[in-house]
Amino acid sequence: MTAFEVGARVRIIGGPVGMVMEVQSHLTPPSYRVFLSALATPLVSEPDLESVDTVDSDLGALLRAGVFTSAGAFRFALTQRKLADQLTDTLFSYNAARIEIQAHQFKPLLKLLDSPYRRLLIADEVGLGKTIEAGIILNEFDLRERLERVMVVCPHALVHKWRDELDAKFGMRFEHWSGTQVRTWIDEAQKNGQAQPMRCIVSLEGMRGGDIAELLQAAPVFIDMLIVDEAHHLRNDETQSYALGEALTGAADIVLFLSATPLNLRSRDLFNLVHLLLPDVYTNEETFDAQLVPNQALNQAIRMLRGGAANTDVRSIALQVHASPRRPPKIPHLWPGQTPPP
Repeated sequence: MTAFEVGARVRIIGGPVGMVMEVQSHLTPPSYRVFLSALATPLVSEPDLESVDTVDSDLGALLRAGVFTSAGAFRFALTQRKLADQLTDTLFSYNAARIEIQAHQFKPLLKLLDSPYRRLLIADEVGLGKTIEAGIILNEFDLRERLERVMVVCPHALVHKWRDELDAKFGMRFEHWSGTQVRTWIDEAQKNGQAQPMRCIVSLEGMRGGDIAELLQAAPVFIDMLIVDEAHHLRNDETQSYALGEALTGAADIVLFLSATPLNLRSRDLFNLVHLLLPDVYTNEETFDAQLVPNQALNQAIRMLRGGAANTDVRSIALQVHASPRRPPKIPHLWPGQTPPP
């Protein structure tokens, strides 16, 4: 009787883990064809194998026992692990666009890839290329997931700029849709039970009039990626623009808000924007204000250091924040859809 059967997970003692492909019981001692990789299927004698279930997986124990693997097996394991998970540190879109590469324009993409929320507010200053940053993100996720439904919402004056830049710099063709075309698309989704693929650019002015927000909430519409330029126009929660923002973000998977002026907004306006992006995380304005306190101190400390202030003066800022009655509470990490604790 053999110790291992076909399909059993085994480890070559002192070596890599594999799976038994073939049992050669006529040999003495019995031997096994072990699959390690497409290029490595050695025939291993039974005394040289051990069951993975009996191997101590504690790293410290393995080190103390002197159990090491080969460099090739280590590289194989790293590659296998990398391919099994999302490749957050490997960019498929690098050099895939007709743009002059600037490092800062890839930072929003890396931040979004590392986020569990798939939503981002890009608040760079005017002239730093927010359109390019959004195009890089769109290109990357399209290469990873093949986005079938992409909508860009922007002021009417920027529609042609968006269409021309996405075409010229990223080779992506977008149609300019009117509000009427959006309604037709939603109506067809209601009839067919699924929204048709599309890539469109729509003006905010053409979208917020009429009943588009209500139609979006009622129809089985799913948007793979939504990009809203000049997103600060959605900041007032008593307007049609805000209601449209709620409906659009509720129907979208990946959402990008672009705005060059969020830091000039009131705290409530900024809260309204991030609430649109992550309503289950930014649940109320009081908690949001508390989260801003450390940022205010950090910005003040940076200004002081740049102005040549002494370290003791900067340290006093940190002590003031620590003693402040508005010191932010510990806020639990919430995933989209998760209900905050009472």
